[in-house]
Amino acid sequence: MKKMIRKFSVQLVKESSKKYEIDNIIISSSKAPKIIREVLNVENWHNEKFGILCLDARHKVIGIHIISEGTVNEAQIYIREIATRALLNNAVNVIIFHNHPSGGLNPSQSDVTITRKIKEALEILNIQLLDHIILGENEESASLAEMGMV
Repeated sequence: MKKMIRKFSVQLVKESSKKYEIDNIIISSSKAPKIIREVLNVENWHNEKFGILCLDARHKVIGIHIISEGTVNEAQIYIREIATRALLNNAVNVIIFHNHPSGGLNPSQSDVTITRKIKEALEILNIQLLDHIILGENEESASLAEMGMV
């Protein structure tokens, strides 16, 4: 008796593409928030969103993804969704980010804990977590890497 076997392919589908007048190579923690704000229009976010910047070996941005959209004070974070996007982009490095709609820049204990878990999971895949950026109000941001928490 013959059995049916399904064949699948996995691919990344481009949602949109636009040229920006920005240098897309990240050489410092202050560069990532500028790129995120420019491309994603963060100033209009009223709920917390969590995303990922995928980078190649030279720290050039090769993909930007919103992983989840939450409520006014939290967004669910799924490590498998972060890893999937990093792998589909062939990322060597990633920077994760989320906004604090309240405007505060202090990382919560859950921010620190999830950063550690994401870093450990990505290391297994040979992908380096470079930073976790918190976006506040008025173009303010905080880098967990600069705080020694990555």
